[in-house]
Amino acid sequence: MATQDNIIDNCDDLMLPAFAKVVNTGDLKVLGNGTDEQLGAAWDKIMDEYRSIVGKGSDTVVWRKKVQLQAVINQYNDVTKALNIYFNSDLEDDQKSELLKLLKKDKINIDPKADVKQEIERINRQLKAKETNINFRTSELKAILPEPTEKKEFDLTAQLYQLGRVLEYNYKLIAKETSLKEFALMIKEAEQRNSKNKAA
Repeated sequence: MATQDNIIDNCDDLMLPAFAKVVNTGDLKVLGNGTDEQLGAAWDKIMDEYRSIVGKGSDTVVWRKKVQLQAVINQYNDVTKALNIYFNSDLEDDQKSELLKLLKKDKINIDPKADVKQEIERINRQLKAKETNINFRTSELKAILPEPTEKKEFDLTAQLYQLGRVLEYNYKLIAKETSLKEFALMIKEAEQRNSKNKAA
């Protein structure tokens, strides 16, 4: 069951197309409305549940790190866009006030009364720290991925097709009707069958 804030935080409620979108784009907003912290916690809970069903964590480690990296990149892009608008557009006072609130959420505080040049220099130092964080997370992800697969997307159709064949289903698996929990259980069953076949 989803949380009271209508954030999906479990494998039963997360349907495969939404899961694939999160894995491929890092967009946690697919899980519902909430703060970055709430959505990140919900994703971690989903990954923990998935790993407990499937029994191995290699994919979940990659999926977590990809999503964390994309979240940091998205935040950086949002901040730079907002800063560009703030410093380069002719805004009304209420628009400036809204932008300042948004930037403050991302820990970028602008003093409207301070010297603009000094503020830009100070903010550029903060942005450099964010860039360092992006580079660190990128290196961390590259370290656990085989060479060219870092760009490879989670191919939902191929995964379902392969599972259907391994499990010898005589019907087509439909992504939008399949939850992540069902998917995890199918993977577990497929791996058990594979192990039995190797042992035979």
